[in-house]
Amino acid sequence: MSITSVCCRNMGSRILKYLLVLLIVSAPLAWNSEICANTCNPSEGTLNINLTGTYGTWAFSWDARRLKKQKAKYNWKDFDNRMNMQGGVSDKRSEGLPKSLAGQNNRFDIPFAYSHNGEKAIAAIHHDGYALPLSRRFALIDIKNAKLVRTFDTEYYVESVAWSPSDKYFAILASEDATKQKKWKGPLDFLGKLLGHPISYYTFHVTIRDALSGNEVCRRTIVEQVEQGRGYVEWK
Repeated sequence: MSITSVCCRNMGSRILKYLLVLLIVSAPLAWNSEICANTCNPSEGTLNINLTGTYGTWAFSWDARRLKKQKAKYNWKDFDNRMNMQGGVSDKRSEGLPKSLAGQNNRFDIPFAYSHNGEKAIAAIHHDGYALPLSRRFALIDIKNAKLVRTFDTEYYVESVAWSPSDKYFAILASEDATKQKKWKGPLDFLGKLLGHPISYYTFHVTIRDALSGNEVCRRTIVEQVEQGRGYVEWK
């Protein structure tokens, strides 16, 4: 065996050991953010916020008393069926929405949710010519009377929407790109940037709006800087 081959083998071994150390050092840093300080609470039922990231899946339950976090098991069907998926020009699940109310060259699409009594809907507004990126423009629709109640823009891109049990409110789960806000970045962040594939971090916010006016009544940051995070919300 030549000196060159021995050196290459030793170097390869050292690189593998270094990458393993990077993974071990960085893994405990995921999901290390504390639950954010309370600002308001839902007035009815329990909001279930389900989030997943590089190092795990978590379920947050938020009611009138507190916000609680616990480890959960990842279910790809739950996440893919409830989230805004960039799977094509239109999503067949949204074909029943009243497209005539969306405006010229627009359509209603995912994420959307019908109220429990079927009389109203909250839906994302998309341009007809675009595939399905995450949206920041939404419409509150009066399905019963075929009227557009109002449109509004969200501060961050929306992952999921849900109605309260009484249909008096609806909730919006939005993800803020917090990659540039992260104060400390671990070895894997540096390595990803060096290789041209930077790691993204997202902060998740839930906003509660009144179903009659569409006005915001409550907002809370759920968790900060989740690596490669995504999620959906339910209200029970």
